[in-house]
Amino acid sequence: IGAVKVLAIGIGKNEQGENSGKLIILLPSEPEPRKRIFRWSSKQARKQGFAPDVEIGQEHLFVMLD
Repeated sequence: IGAVKVLAIGIGKNEQGENSGKLIILLPSEPEPRKRIFRWSSKQARKQGFAPDVEIGQEHLFVMLD
């Protein structure tokens, strides 16, 4: 959806293989891809019971998937 780079952190092993529920997203400087990423991350945050991150010009975004 427009991320410059996505890093999976805290990778663990389970019966299905390797998995991570934590991402660090390097954000682009262009407004439209940033909006798409923040919209997606907001949905993920709400699913986990967290408040969505606010766009304040940050370079990175931390996303929890589980």
